[in-house]
Amino acid sequence: IRRGMTYGSEYSTATRKEPRGLLGLFICASLEDQFEFLMRNWVNNGGFNGRLPFGTKDPLIGAHSGFASDSFRFRHDKREYVAKGLDRFVTTRGGLYCFYPGLSALSFIGSLEQ
Repeated sequence: IRRGMTYGSEYSTATRKEPRGLLGLFICASLEDQFEFLMRNWVNNGGFNGRLPFGTKDPLIGAHSGFASDSFRFRHDKREYVAKGLDRFVTTRGGLYCFYPGLSALSFIGSLEQ
């Protein structure tokens, strides 16, 4: 399950320096096999769809450093293009893993006397 929401004021030339961004909420069965796998193998290693070379970082959410070695290769109309020296487009401000109790734990909690 995924859900996202914005925070901060709406963008305008008057508010362009105010903090704003997106908050992503994800519920999954296995953080290691789902979210972490996607970030490590698809976003920062590329090559998952057969069209991008292995080692290509996603141009929007990849962990770019701004060095010339950070490049994004793509093909369009049978030509290959390379964007070099990409900086981070998205900056992660923090992360939090929260765990929901399982059904057996909820059943136990519900059976406790007050």
